[in-house]
Amino acid sequence: MSYRGRLLSLAIVILNTALLILLSYTRQSNSYYALIISIAALYALVGWRLGKKYDQAKYYAEIDELTQVNNRRFALQIFPKLKKDADRKSSKIMIVIIDIDHFKTINDLYSHDIGDQVLRQISDALTDSFRNTDYIIRWGGDEFLVILPNVDEQATAALHIHMQERIKKISIPISIAVSVSVGQSLYPDEGKNLDELIKVADQNMYTHKNSKAKG
Repeated sequence: MSYRGRLLSLAIVILNTALLILLSYTRQSNSYYALIISIAALYALVGWRLGKKYDQAKYYAEIDELTQVNNRRFALQIFPKLKKDADRKSSKIMIVIIDIDHFKTINDLYSHDIGDQVLRQISDALTDSFRNTDYIIRWGGDEFLVILPNVDEQATAALHIHMQERIKKISIPISIAVSVSVGQSLYPDEGKNLDELIKVADQNMYTHKNSKAKG
């Protein structure tokens, strides 16, 4: 969780206090300055608490409560910034769609609590599998999105293999076969905005899912 709101509130209080003391320097008694500092301390405490409320509200607006990864709103906000940076650096961004196979069946047969457990474990597996600079997002009910800026396609292939191996291990403790279908797309080669890239990645994901069903 960011401290931005709290630090901003604290900075405003400190600057205002310093300005007030500077403007009245040598014209007031020591007791006056003590009073100003006491009031500033009170304002700092109140400001810190209000800033904390702001930070919490911002955090929960961008984080999926169940899985504790980023949510769709965050993805829509961050992608334009990543796109601008990619254009400046002439680099690429990879979009990966991960869909949990037969998730409705898991919910129906084993309960929604088990379904929630699978979602949390999938999000943990994705967080463990990708880079710290990548963005893991819960895009829909049983669908995750990963945004990989400054992508190296060879390194990404290795990440995919690690992800699939990590997800296979989820099946062991809960005794349920858990698998995912994956599709990807590349900016700017296969789309100029997030909607276009997701459509391509989604099509590739369904191709993967159908190929497994036929196999």
